[in-house]
Amino acid sequence: MAIINIPTKNTGDNLTAAEFNELANAVKSLQGEKGFGFYTDTLNTILSPQLITSGSAVAIQNNKGQVFEPSLPTGVTTLYNGTVITPPSANGQFQAYIAFIGRSSTNNNSFRVSIDIGGTLGEIFPTIETFVKGTNIYQPYSIKVNGYMGSTFLANTGIPKIEVTSGTMEIYGASMYVGILSQVQ
Repeated sequence: MAIINIPTKNTGDNLTAAEFNELANAVKSLQGEKGFGFYTDTLNTILSPQLITSGSAVAIQNNKGQVFEPSLPTGVTTLYNGTVITPPSANGQFQAYIAFIGRSSTNNNSFRVSIDIGGTLGEIFPTIETFVKGTNIYQPYSIKVNGYMGSTFLANTGIPKIEVTSGTMEIYGASMYVGILSQVQ
């Protein structure tokens, strides 16, 4: 984050060219700290969904077949590489929406979505959802994750994961929004 030295002025005083340029450059640098991308899977379809079996968390498949990255933070080439979320710094806040269409082989089943950053922290920001429409009925889900970017997340990146409580579940049409809300230098 830019440190802005705002000069003290009296009413009617003007900024010098150097003061104006320092302020303008600081504002421009703040604009480059935020950004977002949207990534859609084109591999898993209703005819060929991702199968998830109870017992362990697995990566949510998103081959990044469609990409929309109109505004990335300065110096960042992507926020998701098709496998992992790639935070731009170790200090800041991010937001992600992980969406898909899913169905369960078991009535009243539930599943957990998290982001695995490895290290001693492992899976962070877990969210539990329930299949409310019954067995083998597809339904849409959009899971919101708000969190911080720390040194472990930066070093290891983050894998969006899903785990079903019992039986199996199928998902397709996965998409993910990743937004950088703030960064602190």
